[in-house]
Amino acid sequence: MTRSIFRVVSLLAALLFASMAYAQNGSLKVTSFPTGAKVLVDGVDTGKVTPMSLSLAIGDHQVTVRIAGGGWNEDTRTVEIVAGNNDLSVTLLPTLTQGPPGPQGPAGPMGLTGLQGPQGPIGPAGPQGLKGDKGDKGDIGPQGPQGLPGAGNLLAEKMALLRWYRQDFPLGISPQALAFDGANIWVAEGSSNVMKLRATDGAILGRFPVGSVPLALAFDGANIWVASFISNSVSKLQASDGVNLGTFPVGMTPIALAFDGANIWVANSGSVSVTKLRASDGASLGTFFVGFHPFALAFDGANIWVANSGSNDVMKLRATDGFNLGTFSVGVAPVALVFDGANIWVANKGSNDVTKLRASDGTNLETSPVGGFPVALAFDGANIWVAHTGSNNVMKLRASDGATLETFPSVGQPVALAFDGANMWVADNGAGRLARY
Repeated sequence: MTRSIFRVVSLLAALLFASMAYAQNGSLKVTSFPTGAKVLVDGVDTGKVTPMSLSLAIGDHQVTVRIAGGGWNEDTRTVEIVAGNNDLSVTLLPTLTQGPPGPQGPAGPMGLTGLQGPQGPIGPAGPQGLKGDKGDKGDIGPQGPQGLPGAGNLLAEKMALLRWYRQDFPLGISPQALAFDGANIWVAEGSSNVMKLRATDGAILGRFPVGSVPLALAFDGANIWVASFISNSVSKLQASDGVNLGTFPVGMTPIALAFDGANIWVANSGSVSVTKLRASDGASLGTFFVGFHPFALAFDGANIWVANSGSNDVMKLRATDGFNLGTFSVGVAPVALVFDGANIWVANKGSNDVTKLRASDGTNLETSPVGGFPVALAFDGANIWVAHTGSNNVMKLRASDGATLETFPSVGQPVALAFDGANMWVADNGAGRLARY
């Protein structure tokens, strides 16, 4: 009898110990694109490949996802494990290899210079009129009563309102790029689809298939253009209903798009070139060689600006014929561009700063330090917004002088921005959602 009681007590103690240990752990499910990636936790190989699950102690852990044998960039991030189920979805980008540039073609013949007409004579300046007498200064009026003390700092109150009215829209996918079509927000997923959301309330209006790994979007006034990184192509979707109007081949690994009012420009990161497509029918109007790894594009009303992440510079191309009007040094690894009406802003991912160039002549007006790994920019009419994947936040800078106005935290990885005329949208890749400020 005593032995039976001892066995029951031992069994209850073991169950209690297991329950306490389990309460201190959480389950982490890791998925990736592509699948079959190794998973390391805190530097130790788990011996598993995605999709996979494992139990981890509650708290922060460093998770690394990599493809054995190379060809894909590994992804490392800090994940907070809580009790219960935890999910991590990762999109790995392929490692780019750069081939040698082709030989430069011969220069075309220079046209004849026209004759300059004769300059007419300048007439004499007229006589200056007499200066009138200055009137007597009037008496100073009495000082008015002092106003009531203010309730607080207006700027701080505005930023508090922005935080208060932030809205989050879970997507269930890893957003990569954003575009606004005047009424809706378009989202490039990490696989082979784009999603359309109503800007007023974030309702999902449709999901449409495109090429493999869409990483860039642009709106031409009627259609959404999608650059598919792996498919080496650009798709044209009718913005009203998402119907695919055509898919057009471009250079290797297209990663950025810009619309110049009549044409779509494509940055081919693996071909050291940009391609110009006629927006009406997708016809190729030319391919122009630029610096190493062109990563971002912007249009200033007359010219196309190209950020070359491998050359640490920005090029200015005349939009009419692609002629290079100048190359300007910036920070390390420029990966994003935006035009504020007078200046070009450049996000330098490698040096954690943004550069402001005067659009008329490329003069460097200022360089401002920002957060870790700035990867996206947007202009709201008065301010520049910067998304950082390294420090997991979004920063708002005053466009006139680059002063930091506010920093907004994110729980994931902000990778893209879009302004809808009233609100700023943030694509949070790590959390699989959009945030609206």
